[in-house]
Amino acid sequence: MTVIFLVFAANNHDAITVGLFPLPYTMTLPKFLFAIVCFTLGVVVGSFMINLKLNKTHRKYKSEHRRVVALQNEISAMNRQPQKLMAASSKG
Repeated sequence: MTVIFLVFAANNHDAITVGLFPLPYTMTLPKFLFAIVCFTLGVVVGSFMINLKLNKTHRKYKSEHRRVVALQNEISAMNRQPQKLMAASSKG
């Protein structure tokens, strides 16, 4: 990876001027540095968006898991009720 970066930097070392449109500022950067900054910003923004999606999915999973556990508890309680009724009726 380092070799690829060095070849890329050597081939794209000439300067470009980048203007920050709403602001009156301009910067002069080497092309390779501009490309690396754009790539890094893309990775950061992409990671943030994926993290938001994963958090949403994780919250939904947790709520559905709680619902499944509650339903399982309700089913087991319903399964115990006939046994109690049968035991009470056999005594009587």
